[in-house]
Amino acid sequence: MDLIHETAKPATDWPGPAIQFGGQVVALDDLQHPRNRRGLDLWQTSRGARPFPARAEFTPRVLREYLRNMALVRVIGNAQDFEFRIVGDAIVSTQGGHMQGLTCTQLDEVLPGYGSELSAVYRHVCGTKIPLALRGSYVRQADGMAIIHESLVMPLGVDDAAVDHLLVVGAIGHTLEDMLRS
Repeated sequence: MDLIHETAKPATDWPGPAIQFGGQVVALDDLQHPRNRRGLDLWQTSRGARPFPARAEFTPRVLREYLRNMALVRVIGNAQDFEFRIVGDAIVSTQGGHMQGLTCTQLDEVLPGYGSELSAVYRHVCGTKIPLALRGSYVRQADGMAIIHESLVMPLGVDDAAVDHLLVVGAIGHTLEDMLRS
């Protein structure tokens, strides 16, 4: 199965609400940042013939290239909420605060609407069991700083039945050139 080509869909195919913070859905084969492309390749290789790989396959050693620019998100219940288990330094710096240990519901209390939008994206990935790429910009609420990003959300799980974690790899910057160099 050629997942990249089977799941490459234009932004108009996004079934969720308008994404204020996240940007636009992009086809997986249109990822621009080399690290995100390598992250997708790693995910593809790790899954083999399965729909998605297990969380246990992604040790810190395997993820060393991505640690600064990634988040590991635990799926709570039947995708009722999501907890940020590991959040890289680049994400913390961009967001202007620590997200580790927070759920999307708690994130909404700090940044109204942001946790809900992430939940919609995460639920979509849990439901389809295929990666989703986003590219866009938003303004950081804390200081009005514009952020440009390209993010890749990939499902993980111990069996083919359910996604129990999400691996999010991203590139961020204040300009497109910064984002592509990050």
